[in-house]
Amino acid sequence: MPTLLCALLLAVSTPAGFTDNLPQALDKAKAEGKMVFMVCSGSDWCMWCQRLEQEVLSKPAFLDTATNFFELVYIDMPQDKSRLSEWGLAHNEEVCVKYGVRGFPSCYLIDADGKAVQQLGYEQGGAERYAERLKFLKDNYQDIEKYILPLANKLDQFIPKMNEMAKQKNGLRKVAVVYGPKLAALAKEIKSAKVPEALEGEKAELLGYVQKLAEMVKARAAK
Repeated sequence: MPTLLCALLLAVSTPAGFTDNLPQALDKAKAEGKMVFMVCSGSDWCMWCQRLEQEVLSKPAFLDTATNFFELVYIDMPQDKSRLSEWGLAHNEEVCVKYGVRGFPSCYLIDADGKAVQQLGYEQGGAERYAERLKFLKDNYQDIEKYILPLANKLDQFIPKMNEMAKQKNGLRKVAVVYGPKLAALAKEIKSAKVPEALEGEKAELLGYVQKLAEMVKARAAK
């Protein structure tokens, strides 16, 4: 299919400054030494997607900064399928399957080879803060993968098992007995972990989350 015709048939819900053709964006990113920032959205049904677009994606304060470092891609999964062409529907579904999208909005930093190296979603703080956050992740994603991700993955392994155990009889008490000490040990490990100075904020955020989760487990088990 000719490129111009493809462009005319793509999604009509794409925000200004974004493309909805990921392969073309990856080619351009590789040629220009950039990364891709991809937003997977439900534009006509997802409240947080709509807030992300209204508060961040549509704002010059975001676009003026983000376009210096990223090719911007918007993958829409609307309830109203007429918003997309047949090509757009197939393309967007394929992208969501490839990147394992499980909720919306899901946003990815993708290197020029198509590998997702960071994921985030809606965040409060407005357009300028969001753009700064993306630049930080771009500049530090390799260290984040080395120092922070292994600790975060340990927590991710706990969560599904905790949820399943909580469904059992006296489940919350069992969770507190089994996972309370594990969460405390993980918090201790995170607190003592040596990370680059630039990642101290990431470390503190993860530590705070683990500590709050441990407190919540303990409090619910005591009821």
